[in-house]
Amino acid sequence: MKVIYTAEAKQDVRDIVSYYEREQVGLGDQFLGALTGTIELLREFPLSSRKIGQGVRRAVFPKPFLYNLYYSPNRAQNTLLILAVAHQRRHPDAWKR
Repeated sequence: MKVIYTAEAKQDVRDIVSYYEREQVGLGDQFLGALTGTIELLREFPLSSRKIGQGVRRAVFPKPFLYNLYYSPNRAQNTLLILAVAHQRRHPDAWKR
């Protein structure tokens, strides 16, 4: 399954990695590892996460990262569109902006 990021999702990831690297060297890489693991799981099981809207699902990152990954699987096109990565403490609709 091909993974496609929206421009907003790419910026979310850059911002999060930058934040974690400022907090502790190497933590940004750990976050990227969690992101990669989450996406690999979704590539294999795209419908495994909770559906939260028309065609949109929310995957939860493994601890210690308190983030949600919002995505839209398209089995017909064999794609996984990453819409946003947002902290779990943000309003549930904040990712839509």
